[in-house]
Order: sequence, then C-alpha cells, then structure tokens
Amino acid sequence: MKILYDNQILDSTVTCSNVNSSYPIANIQDTRLSKYFRSDTDADFGIIINLTGLTASYIAILNHNLSSGATITLQANATDSWGAPTFSQAITWGSGMIVQSFTEQTFAYWRLLISDNSNPDTYIKIGHLYLSGSLTLPAMAQDQVVDKKTTSKNSISYSGQAYGKQMYMYRSAKVNFPFISLTQRDDMLDLFISQENIYPVIVLIWEANLDIESPIYSVIDQDSFGMSRNGKIAKPFKMSFQIREVF
Repeated sequence: MKILYDNQILDSTVTCSNVNSSYPIANIQDTRLSKYFRSDTDADFGIIINLTGLTASYIAILNHNLSSGATITLQANATDSWGAPTFSQAITWGSGMIVQSFTEQTFAYWRLLISDNSNPDTYIKIGHLYLSGSLTLPAMAQDQVVDKKTTSKNSISYSGQAYGKQMYMYRSAKVNFPFISLTQRDDMLDLFISQENIYPVIVLIWEANLDIESPIYSVIDQDSFGMSRNGKIAKPFKMSFQIREVF
C-alpha cells in the first residue's frame, strides 16, 4: 500500500500557453477536483512546472477528460529548454485518474506534454495534477475492507413506500497494520501531521494491481493517530487506518 502526498506541484510555478481564461492553469494546484484547468482548444500543448530540486517518482492526473487516443509524455530538464530533455517518460492513459510511477528524478523544470487532437470535447480538462514521491506503508492484514457508501437519504412511509433524495456515492476503507516498525511509525505520524484530516492524499491500496482497486483520492478519516503495542520486538506497533474518498 502506498500513499501519494506532499505534492510538489503545490509549491511550483506552473505555466501553460493553451488556457481558457475562465479555467486558469492555477486550478490544477487546487485540491478540489471540481475546480479544474481547461485548455482553450485541443491543439497540442505542454504544462511547464518549475521548482528548484523537484524530486518525483509518481505522477497523477485527476478528473481529466483525455481520450483513450491521447499521447501523454512527462519530461524533465535542468533548464526550460525542450529540444532534447534529459528525462522523458510515456504516460499510459486511464479513465478517471491516471497514476504512474517512474524512476525517481530530480530536476528544476518538468513538462507534461499532451496531444489529444481528436478529443470529442475539443478541449482538455484536468482537475488536479500530482508530481512527487510516495510513502510505502507497512504490510496490511488480510481483513481490509473497502466499502462503497452513499450519502443519499431515504424514508419509508407508514404504508411501506420508499422516498428519498439521491446524492453521491464514495469509497471508504479501513486497513489494519499489525506490525509497524519505529521508522514506519514516525513516517506515518509525519503523514498525519502534514495532512491531518483536511488535505487529500492519493491511496494505492494494491499499488501493483490498480485494476483490483483503483486509486482513491481521499482524506484521512480519523481525528487521532494512535498506535498500540503488539508484543513484538522488531515491529512493536499496530494500528488501524481509515480513509474517505473526496472529490
């Protein structure tokens, strides 16, 4: 299980030449997926990210409308010059949320190239962009539960008819970690201190098998982060970890 947080995009200078002024490029730095960036046309374009010492091994493209025929490339270079960038990685398309890992790189300039000229919307939309590393969590117990829940409200009349208001559905997960080392405890505590139960993270429950459970954009669904002892020496802590999907 991996957690993607500490998004370097949030501290970067982000620019793009193909922008609809009503949906500015700064919107990809907003953690609310409904506040999205939109290109002016579906012509090829690049999103430039600049931050000294930006180190990344994961990219995620959230709430996008990219078509399955899109060509997506992540590049990186020491300068804002793209004739022959030092690093280039093809990104595999996926619906809803694209998440891909790559060999860790450190550069001041990054570029996300998008070519999707046959997009039926005739523009490109991206709700949020992630570019940073990941935190590997301890081994999970085999009793983890990922629920699909609803916020819809219903009532049953005295004669048995059902009435209700349909709202939205979301995923919720509770994962138990029975064996946690001191270093892992400190890493998880850093995660909680950084994000609390406010700032979203991307959860990859089975990071090597995203077809089993797709990435979950979520907040930590607990207001405390305590661990108890399990009697072991090398990995003496245990805890439960809960998340709730947000949009």
